[in-house]
Amino acid sequence: MLPLTTLIQFSSTNFMGSPSEILASMPDPMRPYLLQIVFVMVLVTIMYIYLRLVFFKPLTQMMSNRSAEIQKGFDTKQIAAQKIANEQKKYQEQMKALRAKAFDRKKELSSLANLEKNQLIEQAQREVALLRSQARKTIEQSSSEARKSLDGEIQSLADAMVRQILPKGTR
Repeated sequence: MLPLTTLIQFSSTNFMGSPSEILASMPDPMRPYLLQIVFVMVLVTIMYIYLRLVFFKPLTQMMSNRSAEIQKGFDTKQIAAQKIANEQKKYQEQMKALRAKAFDRKKELSSLANLEKNQLIEQAQREVALLRSQARKTIEQSSSEARKSLDGEIQSLADAMVRQILPKGTR
């Protein structure tokens, strides 16, 4: 430890003396020498260049490569998203066209079914009319035959009733 008087003397010289006196009053390890300053500057420059070439250059190159990969992935994502959007739009258009085609086909089939139904109904009505006319003719023929046979039988029945009702002698 320095005596108090030395400290007072040192502090008074720091504030009161010229720069050369200040340097002269400094202890030896703190005194700057030109050769040492140049050596430190060269050493710092060499360390800076060394660190820049050995440490920072690969690090910055790795970071730029990573940034390029990230950008490449982002671009790929954008392209894929655009392709997906285009494919979805194309799919929607195809679905719309297919739905319209299916609706037209359904409408066409419905009209064909209605036409066929109407034709079948007309054909059934014609067949029913034909069957009716045939049934009328058959009924009329059967009716006329039944009348003729009844007319012939009426006479024989009337004679049979007269025979039973009137005794044999009154006839």
